[in-house]
Amino acid sequence: MNACFATGVDAIAHWRDDLRSGRKPEVIEHQFKQPLLIPGHVALVGGAPGAGKTAFITQVVVEGLRMNPDKRALIANCEMSPAAILDRQLARLSGVPAETIRHRRFTAAHRERLDAGIATLESIAERLAFLDSL
Repeated sequence: MNACFATGVDAIAHWRDDLRSGRKPEVIEHQFKQPLLIPGHVALVGGAPGAGKTAFITQVVVEGLRMNPDKRALIANCEMSPAAILDRQLARLSGVPAETIRHRRFTAAHRERLDAGIATLESIAERLAFLDSL
């Protein structure tokens, strides 16, 4: 069995070498000033229920993946299913109202915009994962 820890000696040596290299930390580009997305860091977004935390961070993730084709993301949400999250993103990307998508009330007039939004989501699908709820 492989160890799932690093000793202080190893961690400090790696950190020291990285620090001395002068390499700037990688920041994943997206369209907002905050949160900074840095590989190996956790971004925590807090707020009142219904404030739009999930909508905001999912938009950051989707746009971050679109702008950084070499990155991957895992969405861990215990309150909303992947389908509900994808419905919201489809509404944002297509311009079709979320309620129309949620209740599947779209018409042929929506088809072109829905197809474009779906294509955008499919373009990042292999790099996007959802944590199964327990």
